[in-house]
Amino acid sequence: MKKIIFALTILLTSFSYSQNNFKDLKESKIKATGSFQFIESYYYDYVANSNNVKDSLYTKIDQSNNAEGSLTLKLNNLLEVNKEMVLNKISLFSKINIEYNQNTFCFIKFKTIENNIISKAQIYVCKKENNTWKEYLETNKIIEKIKLVLLLKENAFLQFEIKENNPKYPEINNLKSQVTDSDGILNIYKLANVIEKNKSTLSKYLDN
Repeated sequence: MKKIIFALTILLTSFSYSQNNFKDLKESKIKATGSFQFIESYYYDYVANSNNVKDSLYTKIDQSNNAEGSLTLKLNNLLEVNKEMVLNKISLFSKINIEYNQNTFCFIKFKTIENNIISKAQIYVCKKENNTWKEYLETNKIIEKIKLVLLLKENAFLQFEIKENNPKYPEINNLKSQVTDSDGILNIYKLANVIEKNKSTLSKYLDN
């Protein structure tokens, strides 16, 4: 298991990246400052951690009390038609979980496959309330920054984190110096700003 610490200016002082078994995720405590109690977080790549592509696909409603189950309930109309032998799917790519101010949030990047038509990437945000995951529709600066960063393709996200330059990612190599703090830690807030200002340059690294 690989764990990497990130930072988010003012709102967050650090952020943890890890890849774990989908059914046995482990979280890492991180520091927090300001008015936000940012206690735990992790980034998870569904495809990289699946035994095969099918493990990251949902074709029926999941009654499990987790963020993925909450997403399938939201899209129940898409999946219900599968009872008629139509194979609509929800394809999961990555997610970020954060806990702050005694609240736990989950951001899931996914696409739907309906009648063999693949949708653009979407971000589902849910919050754990009374031990139940529910869609969260409110927004703030933290939510918008995390959603923007999550639109990065998983390999591109990793390239921004590692210090070594990869010749296959020249555009990212040129921007790396703008997304880290003086201690070399990746700053999510800076990364979100770089993505926003360089969407055209980074377009091939963004899910759409």
